[in-house]
Amino acid sequence: MKSLLLLGAFILMSHIANAQSFSIISLQNSNTITVGETVKVSIALIPQGGFNQTIFLSAAPTTTFMGSITFSDPAPNPPYSNIFLSIKPTIQDTGLKTFILTGKNGTVKSVLTITLTTLKNPQWSVVNGPKDLKWGPEISLKKDIGGDICFSMCKNNITDNENTAKVAMYHYRKQQWEVDNFSIGFNLQMGNYEDYITHNYDKKGILWFGTSRGLGRYDGNFTSLFNSVNSQFPINPIITVQIDKNDHPVCFAYGGKQLETAVTYYDGATWRSHKPIITNSQNQAYWVSRFCIDSSNRIWIPSTRGGIIRIQDTIQESITINSNPPLWNNDVDNVICDKDGDIWCLYHYGNMTNALSHFNGTTWQHISTPTKASIYTFIIDDDKNIWVGSAEGLHKYDGTSWTIYNKNNSPLPGGVRHIIQDKNKNIWTFNTVAGATYQKFYVFNPTGIIDIPVAPLDVEEQSVTTDNIQIFPNPTSSIFTIEGIVGGSLLRLMNSLGVEVLSQNTTSDKTQIDVSSLPSGLYFVNVRTGTETVVKPIVVSH
Repeated sequence: MKSLLLLGAFILMSHIANAQSFSIISLQNSNTITVGETVKVSIALIPQGGFNQTIFLSAAPTTTFMGSITFSDPAPNPPYSNIFLSIKPTIQDTGLKTFILTGKNGTVKSVLTITLTTLKNPQWSVVNGPKDLKWGPEISLKKDIGGDICFSMCKNNITDNENTAKVAMYHYRKQQWEVDNFSIGFNLQMGNYEDYITHNYDKKGILWFGTSRGLGRYDGNFTSLFNSVNSQFPINPIITVQIDKNDHPVCFAYGGKQLETAVTYYDGATWRSHKPIITNSQNQAYWVSRFCIDSSNRIWIPSTRGGIIRIQDTIQESITINSNPPLWNNDVDNVICDKDGDIWCLYHYGNMTNALSHFNGTTWQHISTPTKASIYTFIIDDDKNIWVGSAEGLHKYDGTSWTIYNKNNSPLPGGVRHIIQDKNKNIWTFNTVAGATYQKFYVFNPTGIIDIPVAPLDVEEQSVTTDNIQIFPNPTSSIFTIEGIVGGSLLRLMNSLGVEVLSQNTTSDKTQIDVSSLPSGLYFVNVRTGTETVVKPIVVSH
């Protein structure tokens, strides 16, 4: 008899336990975002049969996923409020991904499937420059020892008791600007104003920078100065600094007159200098500061009317239209060395077609550019594409054809003054129009921007915090208000099947939505902001 009673009690308890359960309802089963965005999906936990226990939540992708998956509360207790599942994919997660959501307590569980399609980033974005700076057309972007984009600024502080100049190094790290300041210990005789200075880092992380009084060195603690007073420098004003293959600085000095130029380098023991060789020619060649150093540690210096001057040790060699192999023209404006050690030069001669030449160690290949406008700069990227910055915009040559990006087909406002490729293969441009300088950098990547916020290109980006978005009344029978959205956003209303039933642009902090014509049921408010998608539930009950 006792056994029968125990069996009956067990059957009764099992029936009660089985009657108690819960369901997970996704507020959006299917989602689409771009790399850099985060989708926040609201999840409703619906208890059944009086279930009132802790629900332990987990989410797992069905295939490899490199991004992050988090719950706002992974172990909610009754009474259950809406839980947010946040999914942020990486560039490796583009395409369709499926996630299995599981809620569990003992033997009671509920499973739900959510899909996420991640699109590649847009090709263009904008990075605002640091605030409160004087901006000029000669800003020079570099890469620091970690491969991050950086530039330098110098300012005399004549109110300082020491009357010394200060250098500010700006680095773009983790999607924001960081600044390192240090005093260089002397005045630059430049008045109380800001200006950009040339610089480069050696492999040890030592900063070498050019000043009007010589070459500066900063190791993170102390500053040194090399000039004609204490070293073999024939000319003090340094306007270009590079690092050679032996990790020694090489600098270009300009004394204010065409022939007062020199290239000075450190050979490991002493400073050595080269100056232009004076001839009786009326067409004297003038050196240009945009030199490069090849893989054999030879210095290549462009010149007007003199072709290219190649320096190795103490020997100067001229490469001109009369050389074998010959240059295309003797008026050379810029010379660079790509990652494979090949030499590239840019010609510029009046209103005639600009041209480039590529030297592979044996022959020169000549390439005409598609613009007659002034060319300011060019680079060769890691994939051997040529990028040219001109008064007309940004030009790309892929080895076969040219493509131009300007204000007609891109966000670029005008001429491109400076170009650099970052460690993620994004192309950064610095722009000017009719002498005006834009205090922002336009960034381009044909395959999608990487590790840079996908910011609006024509308005300032506004951030939206999920906690600030409120919907009331909820439930509603006719009209509800959504509050807390800063700036314009696209609002979409989806039914429980994920079908869009209404869309509306928000123009103010409060937006009213009329749902009186919709059937009763559960709907989801989808708000797409500059960097993420936020989903909130709304119940329509007539």
